[in-house]
Formats: sequence, C-alpha cells, structure tokens
Amino acid sequence: MGKILKSKDKTKNWLKACLLFLVFIFQTSSAYPQTIISEIIALHAEDKLLLLDVAKKYPAVKFNVINEPNKTLKLTIELLDSTYHKSYTFDDEKKKELLANLDFISNITVEQLADDLSNKLLVVLEFKDSINRKDFKPHILSTRDNLVKIIFLNEQNIQEEQLHVKYNRALEEQLILNLDKAESLYKEVLLKDQNLFFAKYNLAKLYIDKEQYTEAINLLLPLIDRQNPSPTSSGDLPVSLDIFIVRNILGYAYYLNGDLDKSRAQFDEVLKTKPDSYEANFNIGLLNEKAKDLKKAKLFFQKVIELRPDLAEAYYHLGIMETIEKNKKSAIKYFTKVIELTPESELGKLSQNELNNINNKLESNTK
Repeated sequence: MGKILKSKDKTKNWLKACLLFLVFIFQTSSAYPQTIISEIIALHAEDKLLLLDVAKKYPAVKFNVINEPNKTLKLTIELLDSTYHKSYTFDDEKKKELLANLDFISNITVEQLADDLSNKLLVVLEFKDSINRKDFKPHILSTRDNLVKIIFLNEQNIQEEQLHVKYNRALEEQLILNLDKAESLYKEVLLKDQNLFFAKYNLAKLYIDKEQYTEAINLLLPLIDRQNPSPTSSGDLPVSLDIFIVRNILGYAYYLNGDLDKSRAQFDEVLKTKPDSYEANFNIGLLNEKAKDLKKAKLFFQKVIELRPDLAEAYYHLGIMETIEKNKKSAIKYFTKVIELTPESELGKLSQNELNNINNKLESNTK
C-alpha cells in the first residue's frame, strides 16, 4: 500500500505543484505570445484592386482619406498588428509594378512602424487628378483564401472598368488572329453585359473569319431588330455603331452562307438611304458577279472605285471580269493598278500571275 502523507507533506507538495505550474505558464506564454501578428507576404494589384497576401491572420485595416480642394487626393491605409513577412521586401521594382496596374495612382509608399505597444504597416497612396473623387470609396471588397482585396471606386465603376479592359484584350487578340482567345474573352464580356453591342458586332466578325456564318448571323440579327432604320436615328445602337455597317456585315455573312437573296436584301436596304456606301456597292457587285451578270457587276465595281480609288479588291474583280470577256487591255489596266496599290499582298501576287498569263497568250498569238 502507498504511504499516507502527513499534513505538512501535503502542503509542501501543493506549493511545489503551484510553482511548477507558474513556471510552465511563464514558459509557454514566452514561446507563444497572445497577440498574433499578421504577416504581409506580398502587395500586388489586379483589375484595379490592391491585393494583400497575408499569413497567420487578416490584419485590421484603417482607412484615412485626405481629400482637400485643389490638392492631390491621398489615402493612408493602416494595417494594424502587421509586419512584413521575412521573405518580402517592398522595393522599386514592386512599386513600379503596382503603379502600372493601378494606373490611377501617381505614387505609393509602404512603411513599417513599430513601438513598444504595436506593429503596423502604413501604405500611402497618391491619386492622379483624373480620378473621379465623387466615386472614390476605398474599402475592403473581400477577405478570403489569405487574400485581402481593397477597392477604391464603387463596385459598379470597377465592374465597368474590368469589362472595358477585357473587351480591349479581346480586340487585341482578334487583331493578331488569336481567334479562340478573343472569342473566349468576348463571351466573358457578354456574359456580364448582354447590351455591349460592339462586343457582339466584333464577335460576329470573328465568327465570319472562323467560317461560322450561322453564329455570326444569329448575333447580328438582334442588332438589326433593335435598330430604327431611319438615317437620322440610331435607336438602341450606339451612334458610332452605324446601322449600315451592321447590315453590310450581315449581308456578307448571308453571302458566305449561300443565302444570296437575304444577302442582297441587306445591301439593298443600305443603298436605299446611303447610296454612296462603297461596302454595299462592292457587295452587290460580288452578288452579280456570282450570278454571272457581269454587266451589272462591273457597274457596281466601277461605282466602288469612284468612291474608294484605293480599294485594290474592286480593281481585281474588274480585271477578272474583263479577262473573262477577253478585254485584255482593260484587264491589264486593272491588274496593273492592283499591283501599284498593294504589290506585296496576296492580291498583288494573284494580279501579277494574271498579267503573266495575259502576256504569255499575247506572245504566243504573235508567233
């Protein structure tokens, strides 16, 4: 059996246990302080937002706007109980990247402040005069996945700006013929706003380039349906997105899809109110050429070169028709003009081949 402790022994053991417990508390509190400091791993920007990658915990954030008349708009952002992560430094290169992505900011500084009571980071932003001060509403958009997102303008303006950036990226991809990427971006834009007519129009042109004519037609028809065809009213379409341009591209899509009657109907509608549209005249010339009505086709292409003397395609079609009708002098004149306008293009090379063929036949006939 165990030995029964006397009263004095109990008291000694109790005091010893208390002392050991106090030593344990002191040791653990030294190793694991009660105040956990937020560590800022990185500052970067995307889609007009300031992003903070953080570790351990989200910082408390305090905004202070300095908005005085006729002075630079400034914003200080205090990140309380925060410090840099040991792997991160805010240097000139990172500052340059931030300013490039936040193009409405003229300067940014980040400073570590510390005293006996607290640690904090102070971010100071200076804004360009172009920023709309009425819409300036800095606040935290979200804290999720160890990422703090800070927004400076109201959400509607940010969304519109993001759509604008994405639309411009789509245009750039389309211009370099990266059509799949451009298509994906246009679809993202239209998913957010179905009323962006320029996105629909350019996506339709993209579908024509990809030979997806039905998809192009389905995009363009609603633009026509919502438009008042009066030459003095732009209806629901933006003023700069001319109804005649839409009808021309729709007619061209019908033409490529083999529906020549619907194609002609679109071009005829254009010429009723805009007889000097070189696009419509050119396209009706194509329709007549395809129908082997060369006499009518030549009239329309002659009209085109009156309106656009630099349009090599019109001279080329005239040259082809003159060749068919064995008017060699006229054909030579038109093919020579194409080469003069665009010597290095595919059209220029085709014209040179046609000229070579004509000259070879002339030489063989003289022998």
